[in-house]
Amino acid sequence: MLGKLFWLFDPRGAVARRGYAIAVTLVVVAKLVLDGWLFTQVHGEIWVPVAQLVVVPGGLGTWNAGGGAVPIGLAGLPLVAALVALTIRRLRDVDGSPWFAVLLVLPVANWLVLIALAVAPTAEPRPVGAGASPEPPSAAEEPAAATRSAGPASRVDRASRWGWGSGDLPALLATLALGGFVMLAIGPWAFYGKALFVGAPFVQGFVAGVLAGPHSARAVRAWSISMFLVMTALVVFAYEGLVCIAMAAPIWIMIGGLGVWVGLGLRALTSRTVVALLLALPILHVAERATAAPATLYEATTEVVVQAPPQQVWDHLVTFGKLAPPEEWWFRAGIAYPTHATIEGRGVGAIRKCTFSTGDFVEPIEVWDEPRLLRFTVDQCPPPMFEWNPLHDHVDAAHLHGSFAAKRGQFELVPRADGTTLLRGTTWYVHGLHPEGYWRWWSDWLVHSIHRRVLEHIRDEAEGR
Repeated sequence: MLGKLFWLFDPRGAVARRGYAIAVTLVVVAKLVLDGWLFTQVHGEIWVPVAQLVVVPGGLGTWNAGGGAVPIGLAGLPLVAALVALTIRRLRDVDGSPWFAVLLVLPVANWLVLIALAVAPTAEPRPVGAGASPEPPSAAEEPAAATRSAGPASRVDRASRWGWGSGDLPALLATLALGGFVMLAIGPWAFYGKALFVGAPFVQGFVAGVLAGPHSARAVRAWSISMFLVMTALVVFAYEGLVCIAMAAPIWIMIGGLGVWVGLGLRALTSRTVVALLLALPILHVAERATAAPATLYEATTEVVVQAPPQQVWDHLVTFGKLAPPEEWWFRAGIAYPTHATIEGRGVGAIRKCTFSTGDFVEPIEVWDEPRLLRFTVDQCPPPMFEWNPLHDHVDAAHLHGSFAAKRGQFELVPRADGTTLLRGTTWYVHGLHPEGYWRWWSDWLVHSIHRRVLEHIRDEAEGR
């Protein structure tokens, strides 16, 4: 019994797909049950971490877990070790690099890797002398030599030469499969999760790498064509604007390139593996949407120094006049920006309205500590932007409705010894985009841009400019 248990943790040798599929299923189920139970014990809430599997220590516990992250991660560490060891052995069996096990740290993509390895057949043995460095084949012999060396993947490789020859067919297949999923994800399903921004680009690159392999140049070309066609379709069919696509492009390119690398590196993959991943992606998306955690509350603070005493600054802070048109390109491209602010009443309970280019933020006053602190909640948020689409005047993307929402804000005035004032503006907000860390970089940048526009205007008015 102990010998069989040790087998789970032994990274040496190889394991066939049947043994891998059974063992990994047991380990994954045990880890999800353990993490869910521990989370419930720590926080008193039921957690079903279906689409959140991350095998790095503490990874599962970071799901809105607060102080529960460390105990959850440490408790599952033996199961993490077993999963990594099994994956390393399976990678050897399909003639892939054991370093691909690092992909288990990517949310959603790790599920796809597990599924691909559970489906892929054992790689055929390399020809005798394959480890040497033979003379490169001639141009006429290269296609045949590549096909012979590809093993089982040659059946898929032939698909890329059905009269297309340069990877156009793989690009078309990847585009049709991924384009349909992306439009469902951001359209009827209206959920911008990890399956969309990690899983979809990974599968897109992976499909191109498998179908256009073993030639890396052809695979990259197929992936580039597919990526261009999907993004173009989103603009043509009015699903998104150019600014949002530009924001998503860095993570899409990075994860997609990783998918190409994996698709090229696992030579035992067949069309069955590709189909399994294409079917798994929408299932993971639906599971992630059903088990999504509450959005994380983020805080962004911006400061300016005003050459005036706090009371003088306060008089221009509660309400302020019309701001000059913005010069920043991102505001001109459709990102919402403040234009002026008004208030009804005075003191706690007064209703402040900060008007943006897309509508009004309605802000009931919570704290009125003149001239030190003005704090308010946000009862109503306008859309965070107007989508800029050269083909359509109006794009009603799902993320414009509730994905970004300010929850509260404040202005703090700190007197300085030299008679000036340190003016701090803080916004607490949420956004419904995943991975949250990637999209927080964009959202923080935009919130700070809005803060600077307001704070610098208040400074200029208080200083009499």
